[in-house]
Amino acid sequence: MEDILASIRRIISEDHEPAPEPTIREPEPTPLKTVLDITEQHVSSGLYTQPPPSAVEEKPFIQDGPFQEERSVARLAETYEAERSVPPAAVAMVRAPQAFAQPCERNPGESLLSRMTEASVSEAFGRLSAVRAPSQPQTVEDLMKEMLRPMLKVWLDENLPALVERLVKAEIERVTRG
Repeated sequence: MEDILASIRRIISEDHEPAPEPTIREPEPTPLKTVLDITEQHVSSGLYTQPPPSAVEEKPFIQDGPFQEERSVARLAETYEAERSVPPAAVAMVRAPQAFAQPCERNPGESLLSRMTEASVSEAFGRLSAVRAPSQPQTVEDLMKEMLRPMLKVWLDENLPALVERLVKAEIERVTRG
C-alpha cells in the first residue's frame, strides 16, 4: 500500500514541476514573395521618388458603350468606301503573292464536299450576307456558331456512332491483349 501511495506522490510531484521555458527564436527573414512586398521594401529604402506631376501624362478615360460601336461601324464603312475608290491601275501595280506550295491536281468530278454540304454552306453564307443590322448586337463569332450548329449536328449524326464503335472496339482489343 505504501508503494502505491509513494508512486502516486511521485506522479503528482512530477505533474507539478514547472514546465520548461520556451525558447524564443528570432523569426527567419522570409524571401519577398509578392510584388507588394518588393514595392514596400523599395519605397521604404528611399530609392524610389515620386515623378514630378508634369512628367505624368494623363489620358482621358474613354468608356465603352453603344456609341463606340456606332463609331466603329461608321469607321469601317468609311474604310470600305475608301478601298472601293482605289483606281484599278493602282490595284494592278500590286504584285500578287507567290504561293508557298503548288496546288495539287485533282479530278474535276472529285469534290471534297458533297453537294448537300456545299448547299448548306452556301445557304449559311447567304444568310450571313443578308443580315444588315441585327436588332441585338451580335458578333461574327455568334453568327458563325449559329450557322455551323446545323452542319455540326448533321456530321455528328452521320459519323459519331461509327466513330464511337470503332474506338470502343479498339479499346476492347487493347484491353484483351493485355
